[in-house]
Amino acid sequence: FISDTDKGMDTLGQITSYAAAQLGAQYHTHIFSVLIVQDQARIIQWDREGAIVTHPIFYNVEPHLVNFFSQYAQATPQAHGVDTSV
Repeated sequence: FISDTDKGMDTLGQITSYAAAQLGAQYHTHIFSVLIVQDQARIIQWDREGAIVTHPIFYNVEPHLVNFFSQYAQATPQAHGVDTSV
């Protein structure tokens, strides 16, 4: 999902480092991030094992990104990734 260029690899390293920092500093089982490049977005679910990345969402013509934020706003803390065992 990331282009095999120096800039693409830099972006991958940067978003991975942000996710690792957030998971390391907060009691979460997983987190979500959104990567937007030009007219495409991808939702990424990160956990301590890796990441799951959606297919491209063309947010100018598809409602999927808005739907994600709408559902996320109504979701439980557990669905947000909050580790309730601590």
